[in-house]
Amino acid sequence: MQRVISMVSIIRSFIFSVILLSSVFAGPPDFFQIAGGAKVTAFVKDGTDFWLATYGNGIFRYDTKSNELISMNEEEGGPKDRLIDCIEANDDFVWAGTSDGLLIYDKEKESWKKRKFAEGGEYGNWIRGLKYDESTGLLWIGRFINMTILNVKRQKYEDFNLARGNESSTNNVKRFFIEEDRYVWIITEGGIYKFDKTFGDFEPSRCEFISNKDGAFRSEGMKVSVNSILFDNEFIWFGNQDFRSLEMPDYNVGGVYRFNRMAKWDKVDSRSGLRGDGVYSMMRIGNTVWAATYEFDKEIKKEYGRGVTIIDRNTAKVISSNPKDLNIPANQFYAMEFDQKYIWLASENGLWRIDVSTPLASWGGKKKVDPKKEPKGKKPKK
Repeated sequence: MQRVISMVSIIRSFIFSVILLSSVFAGPPDFFQIAGGAKVTAFVKDGTDFWLATYGNGIFRYDTKSNELISMNEEEGGPKDRLIDCIEANDDFVWAGTSDGLLIYDKEKESWKKRKFAEGGEYGNWIRGLKYDESTGLLWIGRFINMTILNVKRQKYEDFNLARGNESSTNNVKRFFIEEDRYVWIITEGGIYKFDKTFGDFEPSRCEFISNKDGAFRSEGMKVSVNSILFDNEFIWFGNQDFRSLEMPDYNVGGVYRFNRMAKWDKVDSRSGLRGDGVYSMMRIGNTVWAATYEFDKEIKKEYGRGVTIIDRNTAKVISSNPKDLNIPANQFYAMEFDQKYIWLASENGLWRIDVSTPLASWGGKKKVDPKKEPKGKKPKK
């Protein structure tokens, strides 16, 4: 009886996935490009606006009401920094991470300043990840050396060294993810710290540490370096970095891992349909997980974008690999988000907005970008 119920559940999941894909991939959707030609590394929604971090073109604000793309560069009175790794915002401030410190925009004063950190030397000022926790009013700042927490209201910074013994990679902080407004997942080059906010103020000793030891991540690779996390009711999905060279063929093996929150680790990689073993970002749409993938060339140590792979949430099986109907001129997607109406994709060729709100829309044919809809303002220099 249990087997019959299980089979019914799988069939129902498959039918749901087909319906979802036929509505999402049924074409032609409204493709809309913002900051075309710019390598958009990250973006954050701020009310009706979007803040874009780019690698080479600085920071942009996109006003959705006026459809205007506004440059925040030095020529317009903004910061001179052009290489932006990450960006975050709240009601009062915008923060952006560079390799030379933290950029801070005061919305009320309409002015920028830079904050540099004394500890960690030059690499201690490489800001790689930012996450604002609205419930606590804290900004989590990931640095290549050390982590910092900013109490935004009090404007108080507190630094933490997360190194475990002689393992310096566990102090190279990359990103943050917040689960159920309770847990903060801190991603480092050498593993993950999980902090329960109910324990009080943050201390490294209050964290659970997860690496590829003791069966986690199936004990694969020399180290584990996660790029993206998705939280499900029954599972946690991890999208991992692929960094394998001829000298270190098993350093970071990449792939998508699905953890059942107990002991079982499923894996999706290039052998089971993933377009590339490296994962930049993931998002959930209905009963599917979208993974933005890349392939890492072991000889020249370079990443090549491999588009999107769509995975069934229930079976962890690949449904579609780099759908041909996702017909936009980009293959590297560094960040993705779905807001129930639009899919947002940050790519090496701008920020793409895809309207999937019309159930009868059919995908296919050529990309359509209405010239009348193109954002006003200066286009990024290539």
